[in-house]
Amino acid sequence: MNNIFGIIPARKGSTRIKNKNMQLLAGKPLIQHTFEAVFNSKNVNYSIVSTDDENIISLALNMGISAPFVRPTTLAQENSLVVDAIKHALEWYKEEFRLLPDYFILLAPTSPFRDSKDIDNAIKKILDTGKDSLVSVCPVIQHPAECITINKDGKLRFIEIEGMDITQGTQNYKEYFFIDGSICICKTLAFLDHYYKLGVLFDKDSEIYIMEKSHSIDINEKFDLDLACALYNHYHSK
Repeated sequence: MNNIFGIIPARKGSTRIKNKNMQLLAGKPLIQHTFEAVFNSKNVNYSIVSTDDENIISLALNMGISAPFVRPTTLAQENSLVVDAIKHALEWYKEEFRLLPDYFILLAPTSPFRDSKDIDNAIKKILDTGKDSLVSVCPVIQHPAECITINKDGKLRFIEIEGMDITQGTQNYKEYFFIDGSICICKTLAFLDHYYKLGVLFDKDSEIYIMEKSHSIDINEKFDLDLACALYNHYHSK
């Protein structure tokens, strides 16, 4: 049986939405949706929240999610790397249990519609494939073939995609995915030996787990939160 360690990273500071992780969505703090998803997961063996926010710690403990430490200030800055917070959590785990988990799953609190089924299905997929890492994705909303950039001279430049002819219609577009940030799973030893040194959680050899678009909303700006609230009200008013 594989040991799966859930890590929910939730530093207190946020620039675009103040106190983002505790903003209300459907009458609950944003992070509570992730707490509920991991709590109801059948495949995550043990979960913690890594945070420097006392309110989040209190909420986690009330919901049965462990909050065994206050994240060090050096790991909770705007420019802090999530890989460093993960390594810190793994070091705590090893000291606490005298071993390392086989895998860890990173669950960002900004993905409130990712649910326990998504978590369990993603875990099953990485276990079935044996890959070192997995990242969740969803089909893109705006296709890169229809994107442009502006040159220094102010002229438009279309994004060139090899083997694609945009005059042939959208039905012939090559399939593209967006990395939605809601789920990332790594073999612990692969992370410590390889990914951490590169400052990443996945690479071109990683597995993907395809999410429904409605489960892939990542809340970073107020518009994202407004959209999430509107979608929740839409789906639950039927």
